[in-house]
Amino acid sequence: MIWLVWLLPGLLAAGERYARWDWLEPAAVPYLREAGITQLLVAGNTPPEFRTACEQAGIRMVAGAPPGVQYIIEGTWPRLNPMVQTSPGGDKVTAGASGEPWIEANGWLILYHRTRAAQPVLLAYDPPKEGRLRPGGLELAVAEAACFGGQVALKLDERLRRGLAEAQPRVVAEWKRVAGQLKFAESAVFRGAPAANIAVVVLVLPRGGDLQAAMAKKYALVIAIAQPPLPPAKAVPAKPPSAAWAPIVVQRKEVLDPEAFVAEMRKRITGRRLYTLSNAETIISYPWRLEDGRLAVHLVNYAIDPLLEVRLRPAVKFSRALLFTPEDAAPRPLAVQAGEVVIPEMNVSAVVVLEN
Repeated sequence: MIWLVWLLPGLLAAGERYARWDWLEPAAVPYLREAGITQLLVAGNTPPEFRTACEQAGIRMVAGAPPGVQYIIEGTWPRLNPMVQTSPGGDKVTAGASGEPWIEANGWLILYHRTRAAQPVLLAYDPPKEGRLRPGGLELAVAEAACFGGQVALKLDERLRRGLAEAQPRVVAEWKRVAGQLKFAESAVFRGAPAANIAVVVLVLPRGGDLQAAMAKKYALVIAIAQPPLPPAKAVPAKPPSAAWAPIVVQRKEVLDPEAFVAEMRKRITGRRLYTLSNAETIISYPWRLEDGRLAVHLVNYAIDPLLEVRLRPAVKFSRALLFTPEDAAPRPLAVQAGEVVIPEMNVSAVVVLEN
């Protein structure tokens, strides 16, 4: 018997936010409060003055992994990799004059673990060791995790830590955007169920996540695992929860030839895509069916610069499209041109909600 466990997306425990922290000075506490951090994951002893400041701010300290979550140390810092590109078959190739940029992504990892157990997923990977974290990198990590229904434990690199300690204006503004992303992830557009049109059920995943990243970018899929360790009473059979969702379920013990598998999925999904994107080479998207039944397309831009004129062509009927972003206090109606929804400018993350 194959079971898929479709968990609600969004936050972990209600209102909980996490940081892996090694800047153990009272001066760090206002920044933690600004980001709404409630649990600080620390290693070893902490200075008494820092612990007192955290207690006064209502921030709890946790040694090691916090309880009640799937604490995942796998993963890589999300980014564009300029040295490789995506081939038409979906695999990695050396960067050249053509092809889409390769995206180092973790969405597949969140989806995979969300089907294994009822506990929410908290990613705990480190900043890149080969160089400093690029401006906006922490904001991107928060946005990516929220897009796929998980969360990332914030961790500073040396550039961010020094910049916040010295109150450098650019770094302080960057931190405020991180706090804005965390707040955005608590909004109603992050509550619902997966609306992907294909579910891949596998026991053994290829190493590195290359296949999963390519599939998520091109086909908006849910990656699941067979026979998760949940009793049947708490699981949902591998069938669509509504006729509107209607995914294709593909079962494999393992994927030995990723490129051939991507080609097979391309054939299976022909004519069944929920939407297509253009002007979106650096975007990974994921669809959710909100609690009120509306379709929400979550978009994450992995590039440093904003994208202009991103176009979304839904395959479903809709009467109006609304744009939700961390920068806007209220949703904005989007222009529709020849059946396409046009996003004039997109920074790191956005959600397009389609209304019937």
